[in-house]
Amino acid sequence: MSQLGLGSIRQLGTLKLGALAPTKGGGWEPVKGLGTDLVGYFDARRPETITTSSGAVSSFRDVIAGYDMAQATAASRPTFKAGGFDGLDCLYFDGVDDCLLLSSVPFPSGSAPSEVWAVVQQDKPTTDAVNGTLMMYGNASSTSRRLARAQLSGLNRYQSLAGNGTTGLTNYQTDTKFNDCHVVRSIFDGANMYSEIEGIASTPSAAVPATATTRSRIGASSASTPTEFWRGKILCILVTKPLSGGKAAQLRRYLENLRWRQYERHYVRGNDYSFQNLNNRSEQRFEVRSGDQPLSADVTNGNERSELSIPASMSPIAVDGSLVQLRWSFLVEAGAPLTSAFAILGQIHQTEDAGESHQRPWLAVNMRPDERLELNIIADPNAISDGTAPINVAWTSPSPITRGVYHDVAIDLRHGPSAGYLKFVLDGDVKYDQATAIGNNDQNPSYFKYGIYRKAAAETLAVRYRTPEITVPDSYANTFTFNGSPYTFGDTAYEYRA
Repeated sequence: MSQLGLGSIRQLGTLKLGALAPTKGGGWEPVKGLGTDLVGYFDARRPETITTSSGAVSSFRDVIAGYDMAQATAASRPTFKAGGFDGLDCLYFDGVDDCLLLSSVPFPSGSAPSEVWAVVQQDKPTTDAVNGTLMMYGNASSTSRRLARAQLSGLNRYQSLAGNGTTGLTNYQTDTKFNDCHVVRSIFDGANMYSEIEGIASTPSAAVPATATTRSRIGASSASTPTEFWRGKILCILVTKPLSGGKAAQLRRYLENLRWRQYERHYVRGNDYSFQNLNNRSEQRFEVRSGDQPLSADVTNGNERSELSIPASMSPIAVDGSLVQLRWSFLVEAGAPLTSAFAILGQIHQTEDAGESHQRPWLAVNMRPDERLELNIIADPNAISDGTAPINVAWTSPSPITRGVYHDVAIDLRHGPSAGYLKFVLDGDVKYDQATAIGNNDQNPSYFKYGIYRKAAAETLAVRYRTPEITVPDSYANTFTFNGSPYTFGDTAYEYRA
């Protein structure tokens, strides 16, 4: 692979890992980004829009105009779950009688086109033959629009329904099983109907809606007496006018960043300690105890871990000479002294090319057994890496890391296994700043991983993180000096939640 010059810059912004709030650049969000195309927006992350009594939701109000989805019957109220959507607030519907009602339809009706988007967790089992309605508006099946879970050939599928005045027409997305957490979208364009999960759309069905203006409901069917109740969690629902391709892509990316599957998770499942989202996802906690080996390779190699990583297919870290900024803060909790031969607290790892065996990270922030920090780098210019390139210690702290306080890490680098550049700043002090070979000669992108990866040990180790960010240059102005020359970095935030 040839090494490209500094002018070869990927057009990407900032990946902001784990946080709800945008970066200082403001970021994209639906109200601002969609403008008048957004006609209804129910978001459980906005506490000012929800009224509860003993955790039961009596009112869920729209962000745009205050449209009030309400439930007067206490036993039929969904439950407010603080942090219940893997760290984000959500509503839980029990699939028995929970639903919310608005006795009007302030959304596009008749044959007017519309779209409905949602981020949800679908919990009905495949053995349940009764549909589960996520949202509807209109009246009876023949005069309503509806988003639902349906059982089809023994599988959970996402269903859209549009009544044409005579009957209710259905459309199914059959490429994706509708289990667990998803971003769904129903498109009613006035002539056809589509069902979409994570951008994968169904084959269109002809449907000219004849939508009434009787009622809108979250969590149950269109009938005057509700049935077909939703079972699962709802994070947000948005009703829009037809969106342009650009706006749809922005909204999809925003909503995708809210669903948990964006991360690859490497920790022992089924316990309460390995990974936790805290403070509405502004802080993440990792803990490793003796024997925590979620991967078979951990058992073979005698290592333990609790980590998150971005899938390589989504990583912005190109291995073509591009520039990269990394920013994160970490806190090592008080506890027993470290005895592990290594404890890596943040790393950039290669994605192996064809013919390569599993490799080591080419950049790692490592806590040694004496609890001093090390900055480790690897450079391998060979087209096929064999794992024998030496680990170079670029910097070692003169004293042990202070536990119980946050430490700020800032890394600027230019990938280059023959000629690159690295700047490492800890707590505002420059520790390393020079041209150096760094990285592997790969065709595939590398990816960032953080948490705890250590040699097996008896003691428990817990580390907290605040909002790691990865930034690569783009066309949005935000100039900084890189290796003595000004370069422009973007400040658009794309939030990849854990």
